[in-house]
Amino acid sequence: MFSCFNIFTNLTNIQAAQDPPQGSNSVFDLKLIHDITQYLSWRINQSYNTSELAKGRYFGSNGEHEAAVYLASKMQQIGLWSHLEKIADENLNRTLNVTAREIIIDGTPIKDCYISPRYNNYSNPQPCLNFSLSYDNLSVYLKPDFLQYNATFDNTSYIIDLLAGIENGTINDTESFLDFSETEFEKMWDFSFEDFNRSDPDTYPSFFNRVIPLPPCDGPFLFIEVDPNYNPNDTLPLWVRTIFPYPLDIPRVGFKSSFRQRIQTKLWYKCWPDQCVGLIRVDFNNRTFDMSPNGAYAIPVLYLNGSVGNPILNSTITNGTATQHISYRLNQSFDYAESYNVIGQINGTDKNTTTIIGCLYDSLWNSGTADAAIGVGMMLANAKYIKENDIIPSNTLKFIAYGGEETGLLGAYYYDENHSNENITTVIDLNQLGFSQTGPLPQTFFIATNKIAEKGKLRLISNISHYCERSGTPYIDIGWLPKGGPSDVHAFYKRWHDNS
Repeated sequence: MFSCFNIFTNLTNIQAAQDPPQGSNSVFDLKLIHDITQYLSWRINQSYNTSELAKGRYFGSNGEHEAAVYLASKMQQIGLWSHLEKIADENLNRTLNVTAREIIIDGTPIKDCYISPRYNNYSNPQPCLNFSLSYDNLSVYLKPDFLQYNATFDNTSYIIDLLAGIENGTINDTESFLDFSETEFEKMWDFSFEDFNRSDPDTYPSFFNRVIPLPPCDGPFLFIEVDPNYNPNDTLPLWVRTIFPYPLDIPRVGFKSSFRQRIQTKLWYKCWPDQCVGLIRVDFNNRTFDMSPNGAYAIPVLYLNGSVGNPILNSTITNGTATQHISYRLNQSFDYAESYNVIGQINGTDKNTTTIIGCLYDSLWNSGTADAAIGVGMMLANAKYIKENDIIPSNTLKFIAYGGEETGLLGAYYYDENHSNENITTVIDLNQLGFSQTGPLPQTFFIATNKIAEKGKLRLISNISHYCERSGTPYIDIGWLPKGGPSDVHAFYKRWHDNS
């Protein structure tokens, strides 16, 4: 029997508090949670000098390394046996490392921005991931709509094959979903990206009608669009919302957007390989911008917040082309990264059976407070409570801070693959917890399990605890995710699938 639980909050708008709540009757050490959250969050500023790119706690970065050492020290202070487990697997340790990036609008450098690397030039048989790109005074045009990708989602055979792939395990994460959808797109429009040749109309997708659309201009240029990722205004087909209620192992957020972005960038590269040199995505939020660590896009994607990007977007809508001009630089290389899982342990009466309580401690190029420094703090506060109250668990408890979650659950996969003989009966994953209500949409405290029979027990526990009344949370949503939730717990899916 193997059980997993995924615990997190469903939200798109949060605001950090400066200090832990005062006068709380919580049994947990709130100052410990606050201090851990603050230390991890501040890696974005304190782990880098002014000449370095501040990468937060990104996989293999200075910030992730400092966070790992800090967490191991905290575990020892709490009284846990702890150690750093190096992720030593050449298939997991490779990462696309951005060493320099810059966006300049009409001569003004933009501080709050992100550039998603170019993953492949789609002309060579083997991926080429080492690039140094530099473009000055680029024109910007409104993104053309290749609407044919929408038809893929509404095709009956696509839906049937997708569900079959999810059932048999061949489609089990975002990348496998994108690969599958790309193949279906090629089948539907009777072409292949590999064979696509500008000089041969017989290789064009059928919806081109043997004619490639003219480029907007002779020189290099950028397209621009509103970023649909995590955008409450972007809708999904009804069947997707019905079959895949949030959350799911192929995350619903970005489900259609990621497919659209991959298909578009590939088509643009094939149509205008020396002209279309990037896509600008403007966030619906004026204060933030998106990041996309995975996706294998054919051209760089430049992410801007609404306050910076909307004037450019509005100018293209009004004039056909933006009055502003964009310059950008991007240096990237495919390198080996050094990363660690941080493991703390409390021995149980049954030393041969393990329960894991885990949380990612890495981040994208940001503070990573919500995702998931708070969760790490709560995980170790739980461990401290158990130690201070001399609680002897029946199973051995392992508290694991996983590295490399944002780049593909790398630490969790490594742990599962290298502890195959460990009798792990339960995995609990904490993710995106500890918020106050700040946005217009009600927050959902979500608990998911892979065992449908556990839902009733979880509901009973939530009722007995009076959590909603005590916390002010509108409601608790208890869901069934047979393959685990959309984070580290999913890496253990094969283990419980094989044992079920």
